[in-house]
Amino acid sequence: MQLLRRLTLLLCCWPLTLSAITLQDDAGNTVVLVQPAQRIVSLAPHITEVLFSAGAGDRIVGTVSYSDYPEAAKNIPLVGSYNQVNFEQILALRPDIIIAWESGNNSDTLEKLATLNLPVYLSEPKDLQTIGRNTRQFGILAGTETAANAAAD
Repeated sequence: MQLLRRLTLLLCCWPLTLSAITLQDDAGNTVVLVQPAQRIVSLAPHITEVLFSAGAGDRIVGTVSYSDYPEAAKNIPLVGSYNQVNFEQILALRPDIIIAWESGNNSDTLEKLATLNLPVYLSEPKDLQTIGRNTRQFGILAGTETAANAAAD
């Protein structure tokens, strides 16, 4: 009977391990999500814009000042600016992932984010190829690959 319970538990958990998302961000860090993100915090205007183009705009629960494109981005609650954020507000939003700007966000902010035990993807687009890569990867993170791939193309 105990063996049957263990097998049942294993079979119930197996799909979760198969659907896990593992990506490498622009800084070379490995980012792992158990499932596509439903709640995303964007810490730079360019990240917000790329998330919208990747079909994940409706999943952004917090962003920073000057994230005003497309028009719908103006309705997303602000958690600060690119160089100073409210960590308590970010935690209250219960994000599945935080997407930060490696060279634009304050280094203290990035260090503190690392201590929150939340997945953080560091974006650092330097050319059109990297923007396309970010668009595709944001689509993978949010489960909106079809829209993201079309936008990247």
